[in-house]
Amino acid sequence: MSPIPGFFLCRFTATGPMAFRRFVSQSREVAKAAWGRSPKSVAGTGIAAFLVLSGIFFYLLFFMPSYTFPAEKIFEVQKGASLSEIAHSLHENNIIRAPSFFIFLVKAAGKERDVKAGLYYFEKPLSLTEVMFRLTVGNYEVEPFQSTIQEGATIFGMGLFFEEKGMFTAKDFWRIAGLNADHYGNGTDAYMIRDEEWVDFQEVLSIKPAGAGFEGFLFPDTYFFPPAIKPGSVIRAMLENFERKVTDEMHEEATRQKKDFYDILIMASIIEREAFDGEDGKIISGILWKRLRENYPLQVDAALSYITGRGSFQLTLDDLEIDSPYNVYARVGLPPTPISNPGIEAIEAALYPQESDYWYYLHDGGGKAYYAKTFEEHKSNKSRYLR
Repeated sequence: MSPIPGFFLCRFTATGPMAFRRFVSQSREVAKAAWGRSPKSVAGTGIAAFLVLSGIFFYLLFFMPSYTFPAEKIFEVQKGASLSEIAHSLHENNIIRAPSFFIFLVKAAGKERDVKAGLYYFEKPLSLTEVMFRLTVGNYEVEPFQSTIQEGATIFGMGLFFEEKGMFTAKDFWRIAGLNADHYGNGTDAYMIRDEEWVDFQEVLSIKPAGAGFEGFLFPDTYFFPPAIKPGSVIRAMLENFERKVTDEMHEEATRQKKDFYDILIMASIIEREAFDGEDGKIISGILWKRLRENYPLQVDAALSYITGRGSFQLTLDDLEIDSPYNVYARVGLPPTPISNPGIEAIEAALYPQESDYWYYLHDGGGKAYYAKTFEEHKSNKSRYLR
């Protein structure tokens, strides 16, 4: 038997003055029925008044929204939270008046184990019973919005993108993702990753140097994020996607080639910024790995652009003299970190390069690639296609 009188447990969907007057009238009729006579005597009137006032109290408590209930409110029920924790969080967010009554109502309805974790969107204020109903059936009413992260995007660019979308500040994203100190967009801020906070991503941690940021691991894709999502949750979604897309076979292939998978990612991040399509990427991959084998500088513009913010056609002769591990014109070897977040096609190109006789390549203004076997041929291509 429910401890709440039946007429209080019925589901009210109407609120406002008319519903309120109907409820008072119903309460008066209940009082009359309870005593079997019209409550006009002193005692009867007092009891009827008590019942009416009690009815008003219960109505306001269970079927009228809290006057502080904010419109267009996002509320998150944390996974694993107790009913008491949820109730107090609802109260702190001005969604309900009294945590104890929410707990009582949920238990009375036998729904204590039915509260669903997740993000809830309350477009308008709801009553206590309506809030309980939403949370126990998982009626989130959250419209996720589409966020497409392009292949080759950087942590810096992603932060600006999410800030422009109004999701959170770029700095909050950079801090959690570990924006590279050498990136041109970083000022004097230090964004260090605390690896112990990401222990559920063992594959990523096994590849990434300790303390390094997540550049290269934030997998580009189309995501559907709910409103009010936090930057850490966005990063987790991208890392989960990375671990799904990068297969055991890819790791095994890197081991077979005696290459560190972090080097594969670095190469893929360069290919993503240098190539215009998959076939182009495989040829460029072959050229760059060959240069590394022969102890020859990579001489790729994308690595310099990462620290200067200038594209290939804006780089200057002075840029070629910059003292930086990312200046792969002046030094031999890969840059120390990925310079973008590559997609699966670029990762596959880094793993499966196409061998050729080419040593040089360039792209014209339309993105068409021109390869060369000798430096003289390369100079000829430059004068012909980069005028």
